[in-house]
Amino acid sequence: MKGLPISSYIDRVHVADQGILSSLISKAVRVGLPYTAEYRVANASKKWKLVMTVGRCFRDSTGNPLLYSRIIYPVMTFSRHLMMGQALHYVSQVVGVCRLSPR
Repeated sequence: MKGLPISSYIDRVHVADQGILSSLISKAVRVGLPYTAEYRVANASKKWKLVMTVGRCFRDSTGNPLLYSRIIYPVMTFSRHLMMGQALHYVSQVVGVCRLSPR
């Protein structure tokens, strides 16, 4: 697998959350199933932000890990959009999966 080492990202995760996140990522690479998690990560200003993530390791036709991918989403932003009834519309724009209109 190529790309930014996962350890580079884990270094920015709050020390109390690093163990569980590392375990989830490791299991995703070993088993190939998706995972979800909420954890704290340092932003560019070195402030802790709560985020949620959905990740998965895709495999090639022989079963070898090919691509590890994840979506990281700020939890507070999601909560604000949810309260406004626009969460699904906002997520669909970020992820690009489908287009739903806000209520």
